[in-house]
Amino acid sequence: SKWDIQGQSMFSEDGTQYATVCMKTNQLFLADFDRCSGMLSNGRYYAVPIIWNNNPYDSTDQDVHTVGLSFSPNGRFVYVAKDFNIMQIDLQDANPALSWVQVAGIDTSWQQFQRYSTIYPGPDGRLYIGNWNALSAQMSVVNNPNAKGAACGFCARCMRFPKFKFSPT
Repeated sequence: SKWDIQGQSMFSEDGTQYATVCMKTNQLFLADFDRCSGMLSNGRYYAVPIIWNNNPYDSTDQDVHTVGLSFSPNGRFVYVAKDFNIMQIDLQDANPALSWVQVAGIDTSWQQFQRYSTIYPGPDGRLYIGNWNALSAQMSVVNNPNAKGAACGFCARCMRFPKFKFSPT
């Protein structure tokens, strides 16, 4: 289906690593990247934990899609956006596959939440998290992406845009 091919790919800031997620796989693919030859090597997959999607009406509803990702500026962590949660993996952990941490659930009420999508590093060293449909006047931010777990400073809807309205012209 069309949902199988949606996801995000990204290189680490120093260009030595490549990562990608694909919506239906619920996995992170990570590989070393040779900037001279353009070749990927040492490919590995990490299963992204399946956790509750924060649905207040169904405590068994699971968050099973991986939709976006970004490396931390220092390349130690990869942040993965699922539909309803932001996860972090520590690539320097002795067993990275077991080092997943949930750094955020939904960033507003269940009724207003638009699901997470892509994550991009900003020139200020922060990570900016988009939402599906991009119709919000705010975005969530990871203020200290080089820090582990809660110390990364996830801030729900902290980036505010000026008021806007849609116009047909």
